[in-house]
Amino acid sequence: MTERRVGRSLLLPGERCGVYDSQQSHLRLPPTCFLVFTCMFRLLLSIVALVLAAGVMPRAAVSDDAPAGTSEQAQSHAKFFETKVRPLLVERCHKCHGQNKQQGSLRLDSRAAALAGGETGPAFIAGDPEKSLLVEAINYRSLEMPPDAKLKPDEIALLTEWVKLGAPWPGGDDAALQPRKPGLAVTDEDRRYWAFQPISRPAAPPTTAQERARNSIDHFVLAALDAKGLAPSPEATRRELMRRASFDLTGLPPGFEDVAAYVADEAPDAYER
Repeated sequence: MTERRVGRSLLLPGERCGVYDSQQSHLRLPPTCFLVFTCMFRLLLSIVALVLAAGVMPRAAVSDDAPAGTSEQAQSHAKFFETKVRPLLVERCHKCHGQNKQQGSLRLDSRAAALAGGETGPAFIAGDPEKSLLVEAINYRSLEMPPDAKLKPDEIALLTEWVKLGAPWPGGDDAALQPRKPGLAVTDEDRRYWAFQPISRPAAPPTTAQERARNSIDHFVLAALDAKGLAPSPEATRRELMRRASFDLTGLPPGFEDVAAYVADEAPDAYER
């Protein structure tokens, strides 16, 4: 008698997924089961192919043919732009082709705006200075930029070299230029600014209203008034001082009893208490 082991599966009614025949020692599959296993096997192959492709694509993006030192070159170009080109564009070009004014509908405060160009076309063709209007204009050929005075030879050479390099512009095509100088220049006047002075305890200046000074700050205030030819206001009464203190501390007027108690208090530290 043949022994059969039947597997469970969601197949067609009355159909079994696999029957093992112990006499023939092999598994007999119905046609539907064979089709299901074939589809599953193809799906598995597709998944493996996608995984392999995902692992190969990032490596293909950086092929062996890529030039060495690309990142160093980009950094060098960025430094060249920030330290030499940016200050020159801001100083000599933004006056007529910046955010506030666009002579000839041309802006030179972003790469996208320069490539879009103005009434005469794009300001430059990246990598081709001979066909760039910017290079033509700064050499005073058909156009003359800047109109007030021609750039120095080294400045013309600098912008020409920048266009030849492909007009690198760190921050993307839409990154607008902001006025910025290469380096920080601190003048003697800047160093004398009061906020940059070391902390010290200066002597209290003399004042004509010495009797009104109750602390060091009063000396400076009264001396400043003397310098302007002004006299201090009359001294506030105790009732006025009490109202000021109450409004400052609580936002409300003082009570009658509090005012009366303060007015009657003749101690020298009555206000502090």
